[in-house]
Amino acid sequence: MKKKMNIRNKINRQIILLIILLMDFYIYSFSYNIKQHYYFSVNLNEFKSDYNLDIVNLNNNKNELNKSSISNFKNELDIMIENEDKNNNKISDYLENLIISNYFINKNDFSLNIIILSNSILDINKIEHFFKQYNILIVIKPIDNNFNSIKFQNKIIFYYGVVLKTFNLTGKNILQILNIFIEKYSNILLIKEDIKSTLTIINALPIAQIYPTIQEEYGLKGDNYSAIAFIDSGIDSTHPMVDGYGDKDNSKKIIGWVDFTSENSSTPKDLSEHGTFCSAISAGNPYEILDSQNRTVISNILYRDWRGLNTTIYYLDTIISFNVSAPGTILAIGSWWVGNIYSGAEVKNITIIGPNGDYKINSTILNQNVSTIVEYYVSESELGIYKIGYIFKINQTLFKDYILSTVIHFPRNRTIETPNFRGIAPNSKLVMLRANSESEIVNAINWIILNGKNYNITTVNMSFKIPSVLVRQATEQLIENGYIVVAAAGNDYGDTGNTAGSFSNTPGSIDSVISVGAIDNNNHISSYSSAGGPTISGLTIKPDCVAPGGEFSSRYANFLPILSADANNIDFISSGNSIPDQYSNDFKSDVGTSYSCAYLSGTIQLILESLGGISNWNYTKDEVLWLKSLILMTSTEIAPNTRNLPGEYNPILNRGLKDPHEGYGRINPKALIDMLNNELILNSTIEGNIEAVTENLLYPNPAWARKLTLDSRYYYILNLSIPSNADFDVYIYKNGSTPQGDPILVFKGVNAVIGGNEYFQFSPSENGTYYIVVKAIIGQGSFNLTITSYLDEEPPYLTQLYLPTNNSYLNLNTQFSIMFIDNGTGVRKIRFNFIQLDNYNHNLIKTIVEPWEIQYQEIFYFDTRILQDGWYNLTLTAIDGNNNNLNSSSITICIDNTIPNLVKILNPKSGTRINKKILVEGIVEDELSGISKVIFNIDSRNPSKFCIIEQEFEIYQCFLFTNRSDDGLRYIWIDAYDRAGNHNSSLRVLVTINNRQIEFFYTILLIIFILVLFGIAYFIAKILLLKTNFENIFEFPKKILKSLQEEINKSHDKKDKHQGDNNLERII
Repeated sequence: MKKKMNIRNKINRQIILLIILLMDFYIYSFSYNIKQHYYFSVNLNEFKSDYNLDIVNLNNNKNELNKSSISNFKNELDIMIENEDKNNNKISDYLENLIISNYFINKNDFSLNIIILSNSILDINKIEHFFKQYNILIVIKPIDNNFNSIKFQNKIIFYYGVVLKTFNLTGKNILQILNIFIEKYSNILLIKEDIKSTLTIINALPIAQIYPTIQEEYGLKGDNYSAIAFIDSGIDSTHPMVDGYGDKDNSKKIIGWVDFTSENSSTPKDLSEHGTFCSAISAGNPYEILDSQNRTVISNILYRDWRGLNTTIYYLDTIISFNVSAPGTILAIGSWWVGNIYSGAEVKNITIIGPNGDYKINSTILNQNVSTIVEYYVSESELGIYKIGYIFKINQTLFKDYILSTVIHFPRNRTIETPNFRGIAPNSKLVMLRANSESEIVNAINWIILNGKNYNITTVNMSFKIPSVLVRQATEQLIENGYIVVAAAGNDYGDTGNTAGSFSNTPGSIDSVISVGAIDNNNHISSYSSAGGPTISGLTIKPDCVAPGGEFSSRYANFLPILSADANNIDFISSGNSIPDQYSNDFKSDVGTSYSCAYLSGTIQLILESLGGISNWNYTKDEVLWLKSLILMTSTEIAPNTRNLPGEYNPILNRGLKDPHEGYGRINPKALIDMLNNELILNSTIEGNIEAVTENLLYPNPAWARKLTLDSRYYYILNLSIPSNADFDVYIYKNGSTPQGDPILVFKGVNAVIGGNEYFQFSPSENGTYYIVVKAIIGQGSFNLTITSYLDEEPPYLTQLYLPTNNSYLNLNTQFSIMFIDNGTGVRKIRFNFIQLDNYNHNLIKTIVEPWEIQYQEIFYFDTRILQDGWYNLTLTAIDGNNNNLNSSSITICIDNTIPNLVKILNPKSGTRINKKILVEGIVEDELSGISKVIFNIDSRNPSKFCIIEQEFEIYQCFLFTNRSDDGLRYIWIDAYDRAGNHNSSLRVLVTINNRQIEFFYTILLIIFILVLFGIAYFIAKILLLKTNFENIFEFPKKILKSLQEEINKSHDKKDKHQGDNNLERII
């Protein structure tokens, strides 16, 4: 049985081997075609992989992609739908989970905010009828098909914000109804949740010299005919800072109001106070509420939840800080109550804390809802930042929340500070668009696109974040229509990396939006201000800049919050939790990048006023990006100041570059307005005075800027002398911006040595307006700046051409390496001077080519295909800014972009059978540059070449030595290269290589030879050793085997006997 299996296995192995050999020959026969198909497949797959992965570029390179021939092009809408609807049922996965979760907790009556995306207009009446038959009330938010659409590349998509109010329906029922609805309306693309946005003054005016310099000395308070649009929670039109509403009524502060929420209120209102607070910062009227002792009054409502705190000790909760700048009495009235009846919180004392963190006075709070008064007189020597704090403890209960209510009266000096509270641009108008969810915000943006010019809106303030593709697309269209968009960077600082530049922070992560982070009153990055990074496109980073946003109060640190208008509608505590307003027409305190955003929106109104107001605004994207670049180029770095939080995420002192914590730094509107209205006089010494942000906290002046006109025919020498204890830098910017709105820096002097002056020579590449900005890094004091102009009258003095060399051969894109030097304006252009020569006699001129010029580069690539093939004389001319020129030495070159004209195999012929070796012969010719290299190839080898010849012959010959690995149908061919690098191949010759036949013949000869030797050995053994008669040669092996068998048997007998003896010994 075993023998049969062995035989069967041997037969199977032979069959398998035979199959492999047959396949081997088949593959050899078609290897060329197979390889061609393989490479095509790889390229196609790589293309698809890049396309599918490169989603960003799809959005940010629309023009390029629209020219593409990709038939299955997906725009950002398709990508959003794919990401949100993995199971392809046209209901977002998140919305499904939300509905199901309500079902599992038996919540049968609830409201559902959704967005319906459709590729055509829907009949609202039919939608309402459909849902009513299932006992679902439907509220469709204000709809106008003129602006209820959004453009994705070349697609127009319609969206509908809908509120479904269900009664006695489970989540499962609702999903079934939505599926029926989708089947009925095939044009629906997706139903998704209508997500909510997250809303992200200390009298901050002096920090950026808004008051008194800009408002009083320059007389800029905002254009009375232009408006800021706020997409926010609403506005309280009864507060004196923002009072008065009339549609397009320029005698009122609020000239526009639209409520895009389901409430659709016809009159202004604000139920979270955020919109009122922000709008008053930007454009609030001058106002201050005073008590009978001429003290400022502010109120504060805070919700606290201290779950996780130790329950055995008392804590101090410092809730607010304020600057006492005049002698007088601080009066604070505080009360508290639990946020939940089961809360274990206990508030014991209210205290006034001094500038050094010491307790000035304490009062015991007897019980909840009991107002407790605490007073402290501040003398002239004790002026500074005071705080109000509460001492509390937490008992061991599940709930540990409480609410604090505080009203504070404090004295302040209205001579050294502002005489009253006011917005940045108090003369500007406000348009409030009440919106909270995704669909409401997109509706508000589209409303501005259609109606903004009628209300003279120039700036749109977005103090919120929302991760929405729809909002991002709409915002980009808003900028395309010439509106300046300012957005909050976010309050998400942490060790999680990029948040301000991420998609989740839309609109603050959009390239051309101005994204604003926050600084405190001490010019440090506020602890909460989001750290950013690259935007989705990767073309810039966020935030762009920083502005005052306040800082949380602390016992020992003298941080100040932002003070602004407190809406009279309510006192907001938390979402869904508020109380009646406790003090009318007062102020409240808060912190956040929302307020930095509002600060910059108001500042832009001052800039626009200095440019001539609304009459000079043309609503173009170029204007938007230009103005953004002005803001950023005059911003100054906070660094070396740090963030108000331990850790690694501090701003970086990178001297003119952008970083992910402060962008280009804190805004400096005074320097910007000075720059627009003052021109630097050349060839004279200008004196200025600046100070680093560390030197003056109340009235810092860290930047000085002017515009200047430069001529490309001149070169200039800049000399900036600075104080011995200071480090000042100087920057020169082009009048324009990148496509993202970043400034274009062309020259800079950034000597980092204390007391080190800046001195350098420069020359502009273009005539026109430029901007020069001097920025203080360390120290303060006066500087002297001189820019001296010199007309360039000397030609370049050095022209050295390194590549190509004389008598070289060129093809396609050839690298040029040169060094041209000019001590004046510098070499600006290179002129090419070509003279075509006779190909056979280079002393004869065939034609003179018309010269052309390119911008100067030391290394560049020249496309030789613009010229005819042939021999040329080449001279390069160096041209400086004043058109002075100098020629390089001439070289002779051959331009050859034609492949060798003849490449042919003479031997072997197609069908030849080869074993061992063969002489391969071919003929190769090139008419112009000649042959530099010939390569012989066979496709059985990798690499395929088996012979290289680098000389010219009439006939090229090379032996091909084959072996068994070459056996099969093989292609042989010749590759030829001319001296310019052009390549051509011969036709492939198909031959059969078989080295197995000759090896079989040699094997037979070897066997015969072995048998002969064996016979001779047998004869010698018989005669000399065995001394027997000669017998048949084939009987000899049998005798040998028999003899061996006998010897083996004898050995076995001896072994058995010995084993028996051993056994006997053991028994004994």
